[in-house]
Amino acid sequence: MPERLLCAVSDLSDKTAKICEVDGIEIGVIRHKGDIVAYKNVCPHQGGPVCEGLKMPQVCVELDDQQRTLRQTFNEDELHFVCPWHGWEFKIATGEAVGDPKYKMKRYNVVERGVRSMSKFDQIATEAPALDASLDAVLNALRNPESSGLRAEQLQALLSHAVTAYAKLRETNDGLPAFPRDNDVSATAVAIAATGILDAADMAVFELGMWQTLNP
Repeated sequence: MPERLLCAVSDLSDKTAKICEVDGIEIGVIRHKGDIVAYKNVCPHQGGPVCEGLKMPQVCVELDDQQRTLRQTFNEDELHFVCPWHGWEFKIATGEAVGDPKYKMKRYNVVERGVRSMSKFDQIATEAPALDASLDAVLNALRNPESSGLRAEQLQALLSHAVTAYAKLRETNDGLPAFPRDNDVSATAVAIAATGILDAADMAVFELGMWQTLNP
């Protein structure tokens, strides 16, 4: 597994995460109890920049015999990232969500090389099995997902790159349609895909004014 340079060790603190970009992926790096930990800066809940949130200790609530709150204290031995989007908390030591451990941040192994911090980094390969890199093979897999063995994680990776690439092309080529003139994409498929994309981007409401701006 190849190593990638993250940052100088002197850039790191135990207060806030240093956000580094490697191969187009943001990674939050922070000192924690003498170690250096690194996580992908994407919240497992809905994709927020979790490593840019507050770092705070576990909140402990003391209740009386009728389950009424008596006082709150902080456990400094367990520190959390608090995602700035929805307030989800994740244990810095393990990456697990405090409320639901099945949600877990993507962690990278980190080693120090002199005054530099290096990560053993394999980008998307750890998140989805690789596809045949040829364009024809990818298109065939998309046309026949069941028979090709295309996995959900692979499709998500392809879609995220496709949406980003199309947005960039649209900026430089105003009016560029999303599909070729002759296509068999149904209105239902468009609606379902658009809803999923907006939901993944945490855009529950697509304002009418924005829609009219994009479609004069």
